[in-house]
Amino acid sequence: MAIKTGKSVTSQLTNGLFLFGILLSVSAAAFFSSCTPVCDYPSTRFAQIRPVNAMSDQDNITIWLNGKVFKKSYSYDPPDDFGYYATFADDSPLTTGTMMVTITADEAGKDTLIADTAITFDLHKQSLIIIGRAHTLPGEPNSKKIILLNDEVQSQDNNFTLVRFVHAIPDLPALDIFWTPDSIVDATARYGVPTEYFMITNLKQLHITEAGNPANVIVDFNSPTAFNGFVITALIRGRTQPIDHERQASALFLSDVTFSYINNLQTFGIRLMNASRNRPKLSVGIQAASFGDTIRFNYPRQDVTLLDIPNGTLTGYLFLRPEYNGNTIAQNKTTYFFCTDHVARPAFPDSLDHFSQTANPDERYTFVAVDTIPLSKHIDGKLDHLIIRDTLAPSTDPLINRVRIIHVNPDHTSTLVTIGATARNMGFKGVTVLDVPVGQTNLELKDGTAIKTIPITVGSGRPISIYILPDTDSETFPVKIFTE
Repeated sequence: MAIKTGKSVTSQLTNGLFLFGILLSVSAAAFFSSCTPVCDYPSTRFAQIRPVNAMSDQDNITIWLNGKVFKKSYSYDPPDDFGYYATFADDSPLTTGTMMVTITADEAGKDTLIADTAITFDLHKQSLIIIGRAHTLPGEPNSKKIILLNDEVQSQDNNFTLVRFVHAIPDLPALDIFWTPDSIVDATARYGVPTEYFMITNLKQLHITEAGNPANVIVDFNSPTAFNGFVITALIRGRTQPIDHERQASALFLSDVTFSYINNLQTFGIRLMNASRNRPKLSVGIQAASFGDTIRFNYPRQDVTLLDIPNGTLTGYLFLRPEYNGNTIAQNKTTYFFCTDHVARPAFPDSLDHFSQTANPDERYTFVAVDTIPLSKHIDGKLDHLIIRDTLAPSTDPLINRVRIIHVNPDHTSTLVTIGATARNMGFKGVTVLDVPVGQTNLELKDGTAIKTIPITVGSGRPISIYILPDTDSETFPVKIFTE
């Protein structure tokens, strides 16, 4: 196994999460107590496999080896006994050699996700990682893949940490990885291609973004304590464009060889739609529910979340960690968000609007900044908000798609919205979801004598959101259409 030497971390970082806090009481030397490959275990010469379900839209998978169940209904969340297994589901021994691996969504083996794939298991401890979207939507490429990793590597120096990365987010071709406090990319991970181990001195920080787009932060956290002597696989999984119940982008940290589970970093997502006519740019900040709380365990800047969002713009999701009380999600904790005008970093003035939201892992929200004063008033009106929980599911019929309409136009308190043969009367800040045939159609908006007809194309696959925005001097019923 090739080892790369990483750059040294030279500054003390104090924000965020203790990255591997639950291992602080364990001697780093314990990670290097395994045998030197090829291993000859005293009591057995059977394979030892650590399975990982990294399919963001499949809560459970069943793993078959040569037509025999290895793991039944294996969870996306690491089970309590998460580790290496040397037996099939019926407790018969797991032999080495080449086997045909099949992944199904059901225990009966009828809903096949990945057909027979030849995988060779040997006497090393190995991780079997299943990645990709289980059920592909129209227009999406097949991202399903099985990865087999050798987990038995020895560190030559306990002053280093060995870390490798597995990029399993099918939305993104590549991830840029930083572990030093500068803007230079330390490593790039391609989708489905595990990196080699990097030998890092004084590991205190991991900062992972979309490759070439540093503003799209996927994972970001810091620790005041260095983690030297550990051997780690960092699995970055989930989706950055989730729909329905899909899991969001997050990180699962595995301890290779001796330990199996270090930290499962769960996230919820927020995004902003600036639907204000009066505010050319808006920013969103956050504030803890009580003094001393840390909201953004996976993000170093507590003062800025979404900055300088132009009106008519919908951001991508920002991934935040639900507030924790020890190792337990604080279900009743509330996070306070506030909108402001564009200001220089990092200070925010008094907020234009504020609101609160309690979020659990994998929940997604759109915060819509809304005007309250009609255009006819010709004054700079107060800012309001609409919170939408994003739980859109695609239609099971490929000839139908789901269209969500959000009415945030204060100039029309009641609007008749018609798509094809379906009509809905919508009030201000109303939200409705319609099933619409795929193809060309018209969206008609009507309020008294104010009428507008907009030709739209309804594609199959991912649902569509249509925002009815405030009037302008030059346009009645402006709309913005986004594919979820």
